[in-house]
Amino acid sequence: MNIRLELLAVAYRPGDELAGVFDLPEPIPSGTRSVELSVLWQGKGTPQPSVVHYERWRAGNDSLARLVTPYAFSLTLPTMPWSYEGKLVTIAWRVRVRVRYDSPEGRIDEVLREVPFVMSPTDEPIRPILQPLLSQRAASRA
Repeated sequence: MNIRLELLAVAYRPGDELAGVFDLPEPIPSGTRSVELSVLWQGKGTPQPSVVHYERWRAGNDSLARLVTPYAFSLTLPTMPWSYEGKLVTIAWRVRVRVRYDSPEGRIDEVLREVPFVMSPTDEPIRPILQPLLSQRAASRA
């Protein structure tokens, strides 16, 4: 199953409006159990992401039958945490569309499509400055 997921931008500032669109094959294939849209962030080594936005359409309550694609979405991002890239700590933001469906083998399978984005006041991930400071101190001692 092919899922198209696009965001309006690759970088957002805290409190900005995140906007995008996802598209699924038409009609939605039979055996589809649910479609989920999530906006989340996750830290390096953190097993569970923190979800800041979630929508789900299910076959069991007819919401899936009412899902019209392409589906445009928008939401206001929180002010924290910012995207961060460090050696020990990383915070990465992404939008995810997950489709769960009955496989021909009788299992429940899923297809994921994720698009990363940056959320920071500089439009770039925050990076540590500790290493340059340590290098400067070492140079001044020499």
